[in-house]
Order: sequence, then structure tokens, then C-alpha cells
Amino acid sequence: MPASSPESANNRPGERSNLLNEYRLSPDVEEGLHFGLEAPRKPWKKIALAVSLLVFGCLLLFLGVGFRVTGQKNGIPLIVVGCFAFIPGAYYTWFAFKAWKGTRGYSINSIPDM
Repeated sequence: MPASSPESANNRPGERSNLLNEYRLSPDVEEGLHFGLEAPRKPWKKIALAVSLLVFGCLLLFLGVGFRVTGQKNGIPLIVVGCFAFIPGAYYTWFAFKAWKGTRGYSINSIPDM
């Protein structure tokens, strides 16, 4: 089999290698150019930080509201700090979820490094 043959040694006999599709760019994919090399790694640290901010913010909000309902004044700082953690955590967790689902316009690479 000549070197310029469309068949490759890795493919079954008679199966045509689709080399052009390996290098073709899709307008829907925002992963970058990796040309058949290993795929870019998923940013698990970004996702873990977003989820932990969400959980930590929820915990502080529930504690703060619980303290306020019982009549203690200690709940206000917990509510404020809980909001500061909850809002970005909820946003980036939602963004990561939409990117995971493959919704157009959402990319996991759009989440900033923290």
C-alpha cells in the first residue's frame, strides 16, 4: 500500500481514513486547535471552585437567615458574605452546566481563571 493511499495501517482493510475531518475546524467547537493530538484537558479546578463557592454561599446564607429569624444580630454579616460567595458560584456553576450540556454560546473555556 503506497504512503499516499487513503487507507491507513490503523484502519480495517477497505475502510477509508478520513484525514481531512481530523483537521477540519467546526464553527461550533471552541476548544482550540489540537490537530489530532490529545484533547485539551477539562478545567476541573475552575468547576470545583465554582461549585464550592455555591455550596459555601448557600451554607452562609442559610446560617445568616437562621440567625436573623431567631432574633440574633450576628446573621447580617453571614448573609452579606454568603451573597458574595453565592452569586459568582451560582453564575459559574450554571455556565459550566450549560457548557457541559453543549448549549450554543457557552464554552467551559469562557470561565475565567480564578
